[in-house]
Amino acid sequence: MPLKFAPPKTADHYPDRAIDCQMSIDEAFREIWENVAAAGWGQEEIAGALYELTDNHLTALRENEFTELRLARVRSRRD
Repeated sequence: MPLKFAPPKTADHYPDRAIDCQMSIDEAFREIWENVAAAGWGQEEIAGALYELTDNHLTALRENEFTELRLARVRSRRD
């Protein structure tokens, strides 16, 4: 069954948006943590793995954004 997540209160930025996002994913996060721990991984191993996955994903997002900006510049020079 797919997980359900609460959406942001508005599409615009608001002061507690990051906290609301954390609350939205908290249950899924705890479930992942508990399942990985039940498989035999240690608490620090889990925390490190989740941190690295998050950092790698954020790096990829930033690199993709940078690549899109470079491509837009190249395309604008051709026009």
